[in-house]
Amino acid sequence: MKKVHLRRIPSFLRLSKKKQGDAPGSLTHVGEQKVGSVSLSLWSYNETACDQSSPESPSDARQQMQNDRVHWLNIVGLHNIELVRSIGEEFGLHSLLLEDVLNTGQRPKIEEYDDCLFVVVKMLHDNPEIAGDVRIEQLSMVLKDNLLITFQEQPNDDFTVIRDRIKTCKGRLRLAGADYLCYRLLDTITDGYFAALQQYGDDIENIEDRTLTATDDSFISSVYVLRRQMLFLRKAVAPMRDVVGQLEKAESDMIDNDNIPFFRDVYDHAVQAIDAVDTYRDLLSTMLDNHLSIVSHKTNTVMKVLTVMASIFIPLTFIVGVYGMNFRYMPELQWTWGYPAVWGVMASLTIGMLLFFRKKGWL
Repeated sequence: MKKVHLRRIPSFLRLSKKKQGDAPGSLTHVGEQKVGSVSLSLWSYNETACDQSSPESPSDARQQMQNDRVHWLNIVGLHNIELVRSIGEEFGLHSLLLEDVLNTGQRPKIEEYDDCLFVVVKMLHDNPEIAGDVRIEQLSMVLKDNLLITFQEQPNDDFTVIRDRIKTCKGRLRLAGADYLCYRLLDTITDGYFAALQQYGDDIENIEDRTLTATDDSFISSVYVLRRQMLFLRKAVAPMRDVVGQLEKAESDMIDNDNIPFFRDVYDHAVQAIDAVDTYRDLLSTMLDNHLSIVSHKTNTVMKVLTVMASIFIPLTFIVGVYGMNFRYMPELQWTWGYPAVWGVMASLTIGMLLFFRKKGWL
């Protein structure tokens, strides 16, 4: 079994506050800087053509966009506030939307503005620093007419398959609009939930095999760490159901009615992921309760044996103590059969008490 590490509390679970006195919509990066410099990538495609580039600035990206294509502008890195501000100015994004983008402790949600949909979700990835661990990253998406803007904290993601499909013109991606691309990203993120849960499922299965045999504190520590991580995962996964549910029911011009069934499918997957997290959490609680019950039973068994032994030796200790007194006039001390008689009495007491305990079911 691989070692289970205690993760620190994810940033999105911390209560992060802006500086006092900042006006609503003021831009402040809340979180950790996870890349050295911010990078932009732009995919522009339609049924017959596909281009990929790395714009130097938001205005450069805007100039490369053609009206007859779907565009996916991906920004990696959120610490450059001025760049995020210029993206907002170039594409007409509300200041409150940009404020939420920069707050990496944002709870997953969906908000509808006049000309766009804003979606915040959490992605789960393998942690390269700790084997078997999962890191949580925020992804913000802005869906406009034929444009999807995504904001990531780090470059590593699970969207390679989507990029390959866009490049090779496989599936519906090149035939559909930006809302379908949004669905594919959400679907990939949800699939990542199941991949992360599979890792924890293997750990839980290995720990379950130790429930009856574990005798050290490492078992309890492992269960505690996994329960704690299940809590973190639920905080990241559970809001996904609400986000996709609102997208499914949204009466917005940004979502094509033909794509509603796809969002409904993602909703079902999100519900399954939440059920899996809840099942694992309940299973860990049950394992911990069973282990503590087994330990308590073993302790009671040992205490019962020790109690029986102590009960047997109480009268024997009394007899030995009486005849161990150094009085000169003790008739039994001068009796020829005194020593074997005392042994006989003690043996009879022992046998009698054992028979009595057995009859009572205490042995």
